[in-house]
Amino acid sequence: MEQRRSIRNIVIKRELQFKYLKFVLGVVIVEMVLTGLSVYFSFRISLKLTQLGWYAQTHLAETYSRLNLVLVLEGIVLLIIAGLLSLKISHRIAGPIYHIEKNIKNVLTGSGEKIVLRKGDELHNLAALVNQLISRQQDEKK
Repeated sequence: MEQRRSIRNIVIKRELQFKYLKFVLGVVIVEMVLTGLSVYFSFRISLKLTQLGWYAQTHLAETYSRLNLVLVLEGIVLLIIAGLLSLKISHRIAGPIYHIEKNIKNVLTGSGEKIVLRKGDELHNLAALVNQLISRQQDEKK
């Protein structure tokens, strides 16, 4: 029997999922900063080295400023998308871990059941091994 997903419980193992989220967002932020610095210094060097005249340099500087604004807005959108995707992906790992831990605790108290994971979840192989272990333990008790 397959369990259904609910948007309400997207954060199941807070520590694990937020650790993953911080890592993904950290990588995105570092990439944004490096890209921004690269673009900024490239434009500064090109403005200094070109002999375009005051009028052309002023308009080129405005264009560069607008481009930086676009890069910042794209970065914000990228952060939001990366954050949501990392929560979704981490949920597919954290959910099964939660169910496996819960079931192992139940087995230790004598009331364990078969682990059933949702379609799309990770760790199906681990759940199958734990189910085999539980079956073997229950067979030995009989």
